[in-house]
Amino acid sequence: MTDPLRFAILAKHNSLRTALALGTVENGQTGVMCRKASKMPTLTYNCNLECTALARASKCSQMDSTPPQCISENSYNFTKNLNRTLTQAANAATQVWWSELAALESGIDQIQNLFYTHLGISSFAKIASDLTTKLGCAVVHCNDLINVVCHYQTNLTNAVKLYTAGPTCKKCENGTYSCVNALCPALSE
Repeated sequence: MTDPLRFAILAKHNSLRTALALGTVENGQTGVMCRKASKMPTLTYNCNLECTALARASKCSQMDSTPPQCISENSYNFTKNLNRTLTQAANAATQVWWSELAALESGIDQIQNLFYTHLGISSFAKIASDLTTKLGCAVVHCNDLINVVCHYQTNLTNAVKLYTAGPTCKKCENGTYSCVNALCPALSE
């Protein structure tokens, strides 16, 4: 992993969160936009999470679909167009994860805005949740595939609010209103 690749992955994740915070993400196939997010934090990059993601991605074709316990993971492997750059692979995988919401016929209930695992949007939810605060990723080019794995620090679980809806940046931690790109400042330790 290089710093430019880390930055590209982080920027892609935060740009998608910005779109959600601004209310410009379509809620499934409903034709209606998701509600704005009032306390969506800026994600930060975490090298410890990268290390665990790298350990998984480096397994190449031996990587199974079940992440280790206590790890919140998104993974995708490319078996075609293996000449793409690692940055292109990371961005494409992140977009695939994010697009889970677009596949939902009826979208998510925006009244309670609860995440349920049976909805089939677990990868989207890890990126979109305001409970997700850090990520670390790895992109590994194996002989016959490219593995993209991201690990997240999040408290998101089944039947928990995906994010707090409301006017953008009005409920940031510590009453802060100094948002950048519609995202609250990164949460402090």
